[in-house]
Amino acid sequence: MTLPDDLISTLSEAVEADDADAIRHTILTSKLNGHDLGEWLTMASHLGNMDAMKALLEHDADVHWKNQDGETAFSFACAYNQFDAARLLHEHGADINSVDSSGGTPLDWAVCHARPEFRAWLMDIGGTRNSDHEEWPWPPKTDGCGT
Repeated sequence: MTLPDDLISTLSEAVEADDADAIRHTILTSKLNGHDLGEWLTMASHLGNMDAMKALLEHDADVHWKNQDGETAFSFACAYNQFDAARLLHEHGADINSVDSSGGTPLDWAVCHARPEFRAWLMDIGGTRNSDHEEWPWPPKTDGCGT
């Protein structure tokens, strides 16, 4: 469904502000469905905005929604070191081994961008890797994952 620009803006601002009440109000007045909410769940997970994530999940936000690059809310949580967000998504059935358009998995992103204990948790719950990047020391020295 194509959403009106003002609705996109309102929901985006509420997610960025981690304003669960505004998110709930917007969802209820706009009659958005779970698939429509996947994009904002991804945004909230990237930011680590837990109240926003919980409000979106209360309204059945699609934890399996993928953007045009095949990235999910779970993969964004891993790429941006948002451990609590990743655990919440896992509790709601997120695919911990989804593959994006570049062939990467959430654990592939985590080896470059997440704390060692986050990486260990991903491996403990069955996370797999498709890349052969070496794990980076924490904290990472640069923004990109090296070869």
